Amino acid sequence: MDRDRPPRSPREVRREVDEELAFHLDMRRRELIAAGRPPATAEEEAHRLIGDLELTRRRCVESQLRLERRARRRESLADLGQDLAFAARAFARRPGFATAAVLVLALGLGAAVAVFTIADHVALRPLPYRDAERVVAIYRTVPAAGEERGLVAIGDFLDWQETATSFAALGLAEPFGFDLTGERAPESVPALLVTAGFFAALGIEPIAGRLPAAGDFEGDGPGPVLISESLWRRRFGADPGVVGGTIALDGRPTPVIGVLPADPAFPEPADVWAPKR
Repeated sequence: MDRDRPPRSPREVRREVDEELAFHLDMRRRELIAAGRPPATAEEEAHRLIGDLELTRRRCVESQLRLERRARRRESLADLGQDLAFAARAFARRPGFATAAVLVLALGLGAAVAVFTIADHVALRPLPYRDAERVVAIYRTVPAAGEERGLVAIGDFLDWQETATSFAALGLAEPFGFDLTGERAPESVPALLVTAGFFAALGIEPIAGRLPAAGDFEGDGPGPVLISESLWRRRFGADPGVVGGTIALDGRPTPVIGVLPADPAFPEPADVWAPKR
C-alpha cells in the first residue's frame, strides 16, 4: 500500500477490486481467444480459471479494508503526535495562553460531564419506581389552543378514576406549600397534595411509619402528612419520635404518619405530602 496515498473509503475499495477483477477476467478471455478458443468458450473458461468470482471479490475487499483500517490508525496516531508536539511548543512559547487553554478545556469537560449527568439521570436511568416501565404521566391536551401538556382538573381526574379500566392505579399530585414553624426558625417547605392511589401508582413505601389510609382523605381541614427523609434528617435530626407526633404547618399542629425515602423522584420537588381532601 502506498503510504503517501490517503486511505480509501469502503466504496472506493469495492470499486477498485471490481475493476481489478474485471481487468484480469478480460485479459484471460483475450488470451484464450488468441489461442483459438471461440469467444463464448473463452468467456466460460476464463471464469472457470479464476474460480468463484464472488468469493474472490469478497476476500479481496476484506483484505484491502483491513489494510485501510491499519493505514487510518497509523495516520491518526501520526497526526496526534504532530498535534501534541505543536501544542507543546506553542505552550512553551506562551505559558499564559497555555494556562487559559487548560482552564477553558477544564470548563468544557466539566460542562460536558454535567450535561451527561443530567441526561443520564433524566433520560437514561430507569425511573426509581416499582414496575417503572408501567408508570405513565397523563396530561390534558387541547390541540385547538396549542396546549399539548396541560394541567388536569380535579373534576376530570375524578371522572377518569371512576371510568378508566386500563390502569391499576391512578393518582394526582397538586403542588402546594407550607410554612413550617417550631423551635427552629420558620421555613417554607414545598409540598404536594396527593389523592388516594398516588403512592400505589408509583409503588413507593415509607422508610418509617405508614402511607395514608382511606380515612385520611375524608373530612375537612388538614389531614396527616408524610415528610421527606431529607427534611426529617435536616430539621428533626432523624428523630424516630417525629413519626406519630405532630409538627406545626401554617401554625396548626399536624400529625406526621410517615417518612418517604430520599431516592424516588416525584413529579415536583416536595418535603411534605398531604392527602388532598
